[in-house]
Amino acid sequence: MRTLLEHIDDLDRLVDNGADKPKIRSQIAFIGREVAALQADYGNLSEAFQKLTAELATKLEKRGRAEAEKEASENQIPNKELDTVEIQILNLFSSASTSNQRFSEEEIAKATGLHPHVADQMLERLLERGFLHRGLRMGSPSSWRLAKKGRDYLIEHKMLKP
Repeated sequence: MRTLLEHIDDLDRLVDNGADKPKIRSQIAFIGREVAALQADYGNLSEAFQKLTAELATKLEKRGRAEAEKEASENQIPNKELDTVEIQILNLFSSASTSNQRFSEEEIAKATGLHPHVADQMLERLLERGFLHRGLRMGSPSSWRLAKKGRDYLIEHKMLKP
């Protein structure tokens, strides 16, 4: 099977050799059909890629949540007002070298094994409920640190020494 480039070269030769218009038009029409087929293939592949990407994100999110819940239940962390994923995130701050240590969303996602979208949702929930503070700097990603309520929670549940 000949390539599209070879057909374009044929068209170029037809023009250079002064071929009659019907032959040139026939070659142009053929190339047009080939291009249309390639565009259709590209559209189908692009759509399939988007579906697969969405499915992968969903699977990673489910797997990340399941792994976080399993780890939290294995550690038997007390849970009165937070879910296991939120506790896992707070627990990351309890292991920090200083009480004001900041973590990026990427660091939190990596340390907890969560998909970045899941980590973002959990961080927002903890922020809204007063357990974390978000630091914003122009041109830099958000940084997260433990708020007083988060520190108190960790102390109360013996996950952090006063």
